[in-house]
Amino acid sequence: MLSEPQKPVKTWLDGLVRISRRIANIDDVDAILQDVVLISRALTKADTASLALLEAADQLVLKHQAINDRHSEMLNVPIASPALWSAIKSAAAHRCPAEIEHLDLSWDCAGHVYAVNAAAIAPLYLDNVPIGILWVGRYEDASFDESEIAGLGHLADQTVIALQHASMAARLQSLAVIEERSRIAREMHDSLAQILGYLGLEMQTLETLTRQGDTEAVLAEIKQARQTIKSAQVDVRGNILSLRTALSGNLGLIAAFQKYLEEFSLQTGVATQFINDANIELSLSPIAETQLIRIVQEALTNVRKHSQADAVEFHLAIEDGFIAITLADNGIGIQQREISKSHFGLQTMAERAESMGGSLSIESSENGTSIKLLIPHI
Repeated sequence: MLSEPQKPVKTWLDGLVRISRRIANIDDVDAILQDVVLISRALTKADTASLALLEAADQLVLKHQAINDRHSEMLNVPIASPALWSAIKSAAAHRCPAEIEHLDLSWDCAGHVYAVNAAAIAPLYLDNVPIGILWVGRYEDASFDESEIAGLGHLADQTVIALQHASMAARLQSLAVIEERSRIAREMHDSLAQILGYLGLEMQTLETLTRQGDTEAVLAEIKQARQTIKSAQVDVRGNILSLRTALSGNLGLIAAFQKYLEEFSLQTGVATQFINDANIELSLSPIAETQLIRIVQEALTNVRKHSQADAVEFHLAIEDGFIAITLADNGIGIQQREISKSHFGLQTMAERAESMGGSLSIESSENGTSIKLLIPHI
């Protein structure tokens, strides 16, 4: 079965709908731009289709180009073309030579000069500011018609929306990471403040017991202090691991979960198993990704601190349009511990799931605990 980008596009409406869906699905922006170029060439029956963006110092950089049936991957190569600069400044889509005669329709890309005898050109503008250009060309002197230039203009509009969406997503991701870093910093500060306060009181106790000559009590206090310090070290390592996971957005969500489970196992000695039955990369907004990571981190923290488990299974699947994540341990169970939901942060986990339009369910027995998370998959 052909994937969406591989399916042939028969009409402009098909092409515009496909690009709209890819934007809504939060697909990679470069993949969307590549699809725009391929659709432009196919629907205009052009020999070439190209997309360039304006970057620093007003430099025009060629991002994608399709020539006949060949497509170059992400190019990122500066180009020089007076004709294209003139078209960008005009701020309007037009055809050459039908509307502009005697224009040198060529562009120099890394020492290779491309030239066509007919072109349809659509500048890309965002808030009345030029950001790039989309154009198609034919080697023969066969002008593009008005419907083709109109269709190209609509694709140019979709391209601007895709670029704007990607920029907003990047800003949201940055804000989400900053918020997560602040949260972890607060947790680390609180944890260290508690242990330092405890050690201060413990030193006073040891001093008193030493003056009294109670050697056995001193040894007992030292043993307790060692256990407390060891627990604090585990908490700090867990927070550092959470921080690294929160900053690893370039990994992709599934890879980030795999890495987190591997490091969790190394740090805690709890065996982990990762089962991926989803068979697709997860597409979520930056904020939703952060919420999802926090839920998984909190669940594994509960496993480490309270479950007495020596194994945990992470199962990922897609169920009826929902991302389904199940974390199951072989510990002593929540009911047996008779601890309230809020104490373990389970209420917070449920609220995080609900904020994404999802749900959190818990099953527990003396043989372990299973937490299942369902969130909509765009």
